[in-house]
Amino acid sequence: MSTFTLFPLLAGELQLRIWELSVSDKPALLPRRPMGALAACRDSRTIHLKVYTRLFKDTARSLFEYPISLYANTALDSTLFLDNESILLKNFDWIEPGFKNTIKHLAVEDAFWRQPEPRPELLQNDLRFKLFHPNTGVEGTTVLSVVLTSTVYPAAAQEQLKDVGERKLDLNDRRLAICEATYPEDPLIMENVRETFGPLNEMHQAGYFDAWVEPELRMTRIAYD
Repeated sequence: MSTFTLFPLLAGELQLRIWELSVSDKPALLPRRPMGALAACRDSRTIHLKVYTRLFKDTARSLFEYPISLYANTALDSTLFLDNESILLKNFDWIEPGFKNTIKHLAVEDAFWRQPEPRPELLQNDLRFKLFHPNTGVEGTTVLSVVLTSTVYPAAAQEQLKDVGERKLDLNDRRLAICEATYPEDPLIMENVRETFGPLNEMHQAGYFDAWVEPELRMTRIAYD
């Protein structure tokens, strides 16, 4: 059943309870995809806005190659997934003021790290440095996930993706799964990330980057619930 035409005839209290039960209790990668419940009706929007907070500015919509929601459940959603290098050119000023510190986990595709080791004299213009700078990046990051895009999925994951493909795909069901290296270049990518951490650690020790704390590094791939 794709529609329920009798819903408007239900008692108001029952309608509200149904909208309350429709609020997802699962974390999602940010930005979330558009949520129809925010536009379904006034009651639905009121219920969902008790849980979801506006995290992104309108300008964020133009940075991603797919429709996004500007809202997040800040009690659950703490992972920002960056799958487009051009997003990093905007210094994260597309996040609403005061909310950058809610992003504790950054997930960035592997292609972003396939660059030579950053030179200290060029750090100010290096996007990898700007990613963690308090003025241009996400300062409070405690976990950095490198998202492998070339990983061969194990048999179980391939079956899962097949199942996902056979039903309507909800990209809000995406999650990060920790994985092992598959190709010889995968460990090299992780080493490139650690080389980026090196100059940042040196600057911190020299007193120039007080807020820097090296995040936990993870190798991951995209999976679906």
